[in-house]
Amino acid sequence: MRKDEYNNRDEAVAYTRSKLEKYQDKVEDLKTKKQWITEEQRQDLVDRINETLTWLEEQIEKQKEIALDEDPAFRVSELDSKLKRVD
Repeated sequence: MRKDEYNNRDEAVAYTRSKLEKYQDKVEDLKTKKQWITEEQRQDLVDRINETLTWLEEQIEKQKEIALDEDPAFRVSELDSKLKRVD
């Protein structure tokens, strides 16, 4: 399990960051393309994106301090769960 997590972590983190950046860009597009979406609704999405980014950065920092023979700070599957919350 640790080996799989190690091997897949960098790619999963890069994918998650990329998706979150795309979500941020879409929020900006909502202002002009979907004006019926209120500022409050957009802000809710922005908050979720920021919470997920903050969580991700915290986990990455924790992971740097963990040896390879210890359980990881987070699992790749958690990234999917976090993205679904934003999606």
